[in-house]
Amino acid sequence: MGRAGQDYAGVLEQKIRQLKSRIAEAERRAGRQEGSTKILFATKYATAQQISALAQIEPRLIIGESRVQEAEEKFSILESILGKQKFSEIEKHMIGNLQSNKIKRAVRLFSCIQSVSSASMAEKISQHAQAYGKEIELFVEVNNGEKSKGGVPFDLAESICGKISCLPNVKLVGLMGMGMHSDKAATSAFYRLLKAKASSLGLQASMGMSDDFEIAVEAGSDMVRIGRAVFLDEGV
Repeated sequence: MGRAGQDYAGVLEQKIRQLKSRIAEAERRAGRQEGSTKILFATKYATAQQISALAQIEPRLIIGESRVQEAEEKFSILESILGKQKFSEIEKHMIGNLQSNKIKRAVRLFSCIQSVSSASMAEKISQHAQAYGKEIELFVEVNNGEKSKGGVPFDLAESICGKISCLPNVKLVGLMGMGMHSDKAATSAFYRLLKAKASSLGLQASMGMSDDFEIAVEAGSDMVRIGRAVFLDEGV
């Protein structure tokens, strides 16, 4: 690793320490066990080289990509840098809006799809997973009430989960939601409702991003999705 790479790795490691410290503080405020919140690194803004540096810091790395085509290109480079074994150890999630014509490619690339927005989408994922001979984990994305955001209406989430749980080659593991970044009180209320719903169904809750991850942790998030604060912002 060159001097520039070493400098970047050092900055990255410092940001991750700061991030984990703030998450731990939020866990303590909520009376939760420290370390109970997983971090998914949203790598939309990261290059394959930056993800490679991240893989040296985080032994159990979870990354999330938002676009299938970008993930294909990035993963190909990343595998050549890390080697097949190290690359295979990275947990790869699809966290962006998934178009119907990209489902087959997404099933091949990812171990988990967090943006399931209908039972029909889950059925297509199941079919392709069967064809590939693999099991893929799913999160149902739940809409926060904003028309501009994706996901299923809150009151339909449970019935859709019931339909998905019957499908072969998929494993329903959680609910995913996004907050209203301009309204912290509304975001907190939605996250608490989502966590309660997930818990009632025996599922995890994936909620919280760079702008609101502490609110999400205090509401009981099992996984936060952090991208900009690590890869773009000056600090966490």
